[in-house]
Amino acid sequence: MGSSGAGKTILLDVLASRVTTGVITGDILVNGKLRDESFQRKTGYVQQQDLYLYTSTIQKLDYVDVVIGLLSIEEYADAVISIPGEGLNVKQHIGKDANVLVDYFTRNGAHDLPDRSNPAEYMLEVIGAAPGATTEIDWPTIWRSSPEYQLVQEELRRLASSATSAQPREDASVYEEFAASAMEQHTQVTKRVFQQYWRSPMCIYSKVLLALGSSLFIGLSFLDRDNTQRGLLNQMFGVFIFLSVFPQLVNQIMPIFAAQRTIYEARERPSKAYSWQAFMSANIVVELVWNSLMSVFCYVCWYYPIGLYKNAEWTDSMHSRGFTMFLHLWIFFMFSSTFANMMIAGIPRPDMAGGAMNLLLIMMFTFCGVLAGPDALPGFWIFMYRINPFTYIIESFLGTSLGNAPMYCESNEFVRFIAPDGMTCGEYASNFLSQAGGHLADANATDCQYCAMSKTNTFLASVNVSFGNRWRDFGFMWVFCIFNIAMAFAFYWLARVPKNKKAKKE
Repeated sequence: MGSSGAGKTILLDVLASRVTTGVITGDILVNGKLRDESFQRKTGYVQQQDLYLYTSTIQKLDYVDVVIGLLSIEEYADAVISIPGEGLNVKQHIGKDANVLVDYFTRNGAHDLPDRSNPAEYMLEVIGAAPGATTEIDWPTIWRSSPEYQLVQEELRRLASSATSAQPREDASVYEEFAASAMEQHTQVTKRVFQQYWRSPMCIYSKVLLALGSSLFIGLSFLDRDNTQRGLLNQMFGVFIFLSVFPQLVNQIMPIFAAQRTIYEARERPSKAYSWQAFMSANIVVELVWNSLMSVFCYVCWYYPIGLYKNAEWTDSMHSRGFTMFLHLWIFFMFSSTFANMMIAGIPRPDMAGGAMNLLLIMMFTFCGVLAGPDALPGFWIFMYRINPFTYIIESFLGTSLGNAPMYCESNEFVRFIAPDGMTCGEYASNFLSQAGGHLADANATDCQYCAMSKTNTFLASVNVSFGNRWRDFGFMWVFCIFNIAMAFAFYWLARVPKNKKAKKE
């Protein structure tokens, strides 16, 4: 008992191992033994915090029978509770009118209990804990020299000796930190996160709207592009602009993760319900699944409207290249999801993680090779081109969708010149064409029209893209995804997981 701020809640937090700051000395024993790692999960403790998963529902009544079976209290299932608190309160232990309590204080120098006064308020007043009350009596010293203190110490020694003589449990799992196995933790937490998403339709609607809206808008903006010089540039920038979906995907994930993390760190980690590894893996897996579904929407609404599938008709590989393109699009969504988890894992707030993400995003867009190729970059910055995930995403997109197809020029894209007298355009430019490539509109004419490119591979080479690197780039994106997941676990462990410290004993 005590006034507000006296430390009642802190004492309970310490006893229940819910305090992570400050210095605490001494030992806390249960049955005469120091608490093991399983203590927190075996302890029921309702904190003064209104932190709950907002999508949770009240369990169905039949689940009560499951709990009764787990606790093996079937024979007491129909017992009448009677008066709540009967046998649990302390009125039986302090005597009639609290005479045991009052006798202790008056015997040690406190004034008598006034008539018709509250013993609890009297206790707080005499020890100086009531508002405005003071005392000159050193109650801690008096307690240590009292016979009651000696009785308590004898009882503690008796409990300690009885605990040492007791036989230890043979089942070592009783003392493990978590009741469930790692796989069971991951399964149950993943199931709960899936359930939370399903019960949060606005999160799902926003993902679907982003996937459908952005991809369809970009696809229709570059609708049915042809393989002219301008058409290929439009297709390339259709790919480049599609990457603008990346920051929106990341920003959708981080607030949801932060809300889950707040609940876990406030309630479920202190009670040892499950490990932080299960928390991290469950959130990563659920986002990967949802983003996999979104990649299907984006593929249909972006790949076909632009007309990228037409380039595969020339090599009779529409199905294989279409599936390959989907794999590259899917791994892009996997990268976005794992990148979001990496950014938010160790940072307290989503807005702070978003600021760091924007800085990296600018770097990735700038050095991906579209705005400026590697030959145009200063020597120091060439490493950014090589370690940039967007470099390999764009190469895989462009190489798979545009490679191995013919290219032609519009009338305003031809270079015009006149062949010398007595020579056709083909005869005059044959040596040049064999070295520089390209083609003539009419090799037998004398008024020549030259197109600098005849194949899309030539255009791709001008932007440092190769059709043959598509599977290499796919493998690199797997490496980036695995790196993101590893760093997400590392950042969370470094910034958020309490580290074991050697306890001080008094």
